[in-house]
Amino acid sequence: MLHVIGILVLSSQIAVAVETKDGFVEAWFATTSAGMEELIGFVENSLADLGDDDGIHIIVGSLDDAADMHLVIDKLVILGIPHGYATSATIRASAEKHKLAELSPKAVALAFRRPVGINRPN
Repeated sequence: MLHVIGILVLSSQIAVAVETKDGFVEAWFATTSAGMEELIGFVENSLADLGDDDGIHIIVGSLDDAADMHLVIDKLVILGIPHGYATSATIRASAEKHKLAELSPKAVALAFRRPVGINRPN
């Protein structure tokens, strides 16, 4: 199973949505180094039963131009964790499409999910 993780960076908080085998779990943390460490611990605990055939796709986004994404991005880079970016427009469209609150980290996680039955072009 591919587990999707959405991280929404706001000016005062970092929100995360982790797709588990039972659905998404969400949590909010302070936009600090300590908050980022807590976020990583939450993700690790949420994916404790990750199997050898499972994968992870991380998407980071922000709706707020004042949000400092460097805290999250720098930590992912230091840890060597690949990730993608969602623009504010993409996050808003995802929230609307999935009927989620705009400030939902799940909207970030679902920003690039293809509908079932849609194939990528070769």
